[in-house]
Amino acid sequence: MRIRPLLLFVLLAVVGFALRRARLPVAAYVLAAGAFLAAIGGYGLSRQLRLQRRGERVTGIVVGHDQQWVAGQSMSNPGSYAYRPVVRFRTRDGQEIEATTRVGTPVGIRPGREVPVLYDPANPSSAEIDAFRERGVLNLMTAVFLIGGVVLMVVGAATLLRP
Repeated sequence: MRIRPLLLFVLLAVVGFALRRARLPVAAYVLAAGAFLAAIGGYGLSRQLRLQRRGERVTGIVVGHDQQWVAGQSMSNPGSYAYRPVVRFRTRDGQEIEATTRVGTPVGIRPGREVPVLYDPANPSSAEIDAFRERGVLNLMTAVFLIGGVVLMVVGAATLLRP
């Protein structure tokens, strides 16, 4: 399941509107934002751990890239392309799969290169390159969301519960 940025924006706007209508203090916003971030981080972490535990490791080959524009944050940095590797591999039962990984980099992995692949046997098209550079980025992102969310929740709750 991929959460689209527009859906996230709408969800945050609805939660923000509800909190504003309830005339809750700023700490309630912080608590809600923390819960939201922790939920995203928890989901990502559970997905990564499930793939790590249940995944099958095979060797695949990079056959191309899915090029995606990533907008920049300022006028001086308009953005750049991220290249998500497309890998082809055979599952343990002999099925040939071509999958696009979730992690994109500014410089793609050269097509034709053999790479270790970790895939979900229940959904072989859900595959990642099994290397620290690729999976480490996902783990770092989920950790930042989870830890940041928990910190915001603690700060928000402590502020609300303060006499």
